[in-house]
Amino acid sequence: MRYLRNRPDRGEDMRALVISSAVAASIGIVTFYFTRLLLAREALATEVDGRSGEQQGDT
Repeated sequence: MRYLRNRPDRGEDMRALVISSAVAASIGIVTFYFTRLLLAREALATEVDGRSGEQQGDT
């Protein structure tokens, strides 16, 4: 299949700009919230002698 090559007009340029900006913003938002979730994690207490941290204070 062959295509005729033509130069895009202003409307096509604007449409491409809007679509690429929306994709870039979406990727940025997802990356921001994913990184925020990873950084907000807290380490769990490690088990010592088979007991968790809460049970150690009860004895």
